[in-house]
Amino acid sequence: MDLTKLPYAGQIITPEFNPVRFDTMFFMAKLPKSQIPEPHSGEIDYASWVVPREAIKGYNSEFMLAPPILHNLKAIVSFLDWGELIMHA
Repeated sequence: MDLTKLPYAGQIITPEFNPVRFDTMFFMAKLPKSQIPEPHSGEIDYASWVVPREAIKGYNSEFMLAPPILHNLKAIVSFLDWGELIMHA
């Protein structure tokens, strides 16, 4: 895999007041059409596939999303809309 083809999608650093902190950088990867991601059953109870723009619209009314997930969805929508990532974490 050519890692230079992974566009940077932003970074999230947990606020200092959190007892557990993380500093995570996110990157985008285009999957081949034949590759279907499978949720890891050890980490979640339920999963479904939702178009990123629809998930953002449903945030707070239909979906509970952690801040890193919301950030990633916005990055994906930006990437799809403009052909490049324009995100500021």
